[in-house]
Amino acid sequence: MSHQDKNTLELITSILKMLYDLNSRGYFTAWLDWSGHTNGFYIKIIKGKWVEGKNVKPVYEALVCSTFGIWKDAFSGQTFDVSKFLSLIQSLMEYKSSVKVKSLKIPT
Repeated sequence: MSHQDKNTLELITSILKMLYDLNSRGYFTAWLDWSGHTNGFYIKIIKGKWVEGKNVKPVYEALVCSTFGIWKDAFSGQTFDVSKFLSLIQSLMEYKSSVKVKSLKIPT
């Protein structure tokens, strides 16, 4: 396993742990799907529990792909900023049900 592959695996593992913790709190539902076709992963976070057939605007959504070792969000074309993503997860972890999502400081 190359150094780059090991770093990628560590990043994915860290993100999975954070999303699992976020899901366990019950205020948000988070997905992470790996795609071998794009050599990347899809992340989606919604407020509340997922209900089949209900269309809910995501709090966060990204399709993160690796091109020549650079992680980019395919939706925005921007480099995937891990620190902003971690800040977002931290903000969501601190969420209280009495606080409206609009009042959260969600990094952009």
